[in-house]
Amino acid sequence: MDTMNSNFTNDYLAYTIIILSIFCVVTIRQSFTIYQKQKNQLKTLKDYEKELSETKQKLQIALEEKEKITKSNHEFYHRQEALKSRLNNLSNNLYNSEIAEEIAIINTRLDNMSNEYKQKTKVLPKLPLTGFDEIDDMLSYFQIECDKYNIDFIFNLECNINNIIPECIMKNDLETLIGDLIRNSIIAINHSNSKNKSIMVVFGIKDNLYQIDVYDTGINFEINTLINLGINKCSTHLDEGGSGIGFITTFETLAKTKSSLVINELKNLNYTKYISVRFDKLNNYIINSYRADIIKKENKPNRNITINQI
Repeated sequence: MDTMNSNFTNDYLAYTIIILSIFCVVTIRQSFTIYQKQKNQLKTLKDYEKELSETKQKLQIALEEKEKITKSNHEFYHRQEALKSRLNNLSNNLYNSEIAEEIAIINTRLDNMSNEYKQKTKVLPKLPLTGFDEIDDMLSYFQIECDKYNIDFIFNLECNINNIIPECIMKNDLETLIGDLIRNSIIAINHSNSKNKSIMVVFGIKDNLYQIDVYDTGINFEINTLINLGINKCSTHLDEGGSGIGFITTFETLAKTKSSLVINELKNLNYTKYISVRFDKLNNYIINSYRADIIKKENKPNRNITINQI
């Protein structure tokens, strides 16, 4: 009898455990389903908020642009009407000896007004957003700086910058690095006689490595500058914030992040050169140039530079 009671008790416990287990599994699955739904709803809500914020931003930009154009149209309308009136007065005095000079002056003023109008109504293209306000602000600042010098500024984002910051480099170091490289390109372009003025910044991946490229159409580095880059204040444009102290800071950042600097000098192409920061943990200094033989010859300090002929 005791044996029967014992078996009954064991069976009862077993069934109870099974039922409780099934109940727990069902409860957990339902809880997980509810959690996933809430998570998806939250994500959808955030996506809607982001879209709404972007739409508001685009609308604000559009309104600002409309206001700018309306204001400029109003301003130039009265000035143009005044010039038309003056031309009408001149047409009534065709035999005036000063008419040719007057018409020349008016034409010049009209040309100046036209250029001023284009400048006032010009809208810079919107740059891709990196997701880091400080980096976006830095790029926007240099877009405006480039526009002051009639330099086209292009930014291509071809990778997820979240994989660069902070895995490859800290955000503040990246800000400084970008600023120094772009500033150097602006100076190089301003000392060039080329009519093609352009800077292109690319965040991308090459050979499975994250890399930042800064292209420009400016003058090439002097060979002595290349040899001493990052060691001495070796730029001929130090007073303009050129490749002196800027590159000393750059090389310090490269050493800290164990990244490599690659200078590529191009010939007969749209850009004269581009500087690459390669996050490869090798901390090399590489020059790829059609002047490789001359650079090697001038490397009298025997600095550790990889120099390749292209």
